Amino acid sequence: MAGAIIGFLALPKPILKADFGVVRSFLKKIVATASTDGERLQASFGVKFEGPRVLRVTHLPRDPGRSDVEMFLEPSKSPLLTDGDDQTLQGLLKSTRSLVEAVAEELIRGWTWRRTHPDSPAQPAEQWPNGTSIESIRFSGYAPRSFEYSPSMMMHRVVSPRMRAAATDDESRPQWKTFD
Repeated sequence: MAGAIIGFLALPKPILKADFGVVRSFLKKIVATASTDGERLQASFGVKFEGPRVLRVTHLPRDPGRSDVEMFLEPSKSPLLTDGDDQTLQGLLKSTRSLVEAVAEELIRGWTWRRTHPDSPAQPAEQWPNGTSIESIRFSGYAPRSFEYSPSMMMHRVVSPRMRAAATDDESRPQWKTFD
């Protein structure tokens, strides 16, 4: 259809490699600059083409992990989703939001329980298969030792039990060598 529009309106675009994006882009520009009768015809068409009477629907691939050719191995199934991209993406957002909310609720339940049972279950060594991380970069800043490092921490009351459960306090830190 893009080729038919290019041909009918005599748009200065390649007809054999017709593309709706190119057609739409050209028509949007000509609306503002039309000065001849031919350009006004093109502009008028462009306004109507973009107008509310035209429903443009982008269909997304049904199975994006497969090539177009593979999709045609099942001719009874559409290679595209049969709802519009708006509906698909709105549904995706709704599904994702539901998933995140459900997981967050379960994590809150789990965290509430773990606060009262900080050692159960014990953190498995598989969480750190290579042991504690080593310094990954050797950047010390542009003016190292410009300020003295004197660590002291203030934290919210809920952070302290988390730090103890993670064995990061001075008393518990040696446990990292014995985690299994």
